[in-house]
Amino acid sequence: MQKVQVTLTAHAYFGVRGVPPKGGNPNLSIEGFSDALVYMVKNSGGNWKSPDAKTIAAINKDVEARRAGANKKQ
Repeated sequence: MQKVQVTLTAHAYFGVRGVPPKGGNPNLSIEGFSDALVYMVKNSGGNWKSPDAKTIAAINKDVEARRAGANKKQ
C-alpha cells in the first residue's frame, strides 16, 4: 500500500479546495473512484496499482477522518 496513493485518493474523494467531492459524480464508490485515479496516474507516467482491500480500507479510514474534521469545523 502506498501512503501517497491513500492520501491523495482520500483528498480527492472527499473534495479539496475548489474540486467537488468524487470529481463531481456523487454516485462514485471509493473503489470506482480509486480505479479512475489509478487509470489517470498510469496514463500520465505514474506507477499506481489498483487498490487492494487493505488500501481501500485505509482510504475509507482517511475519508472518515476528513469527514469528522469537517463536521467539527461547522
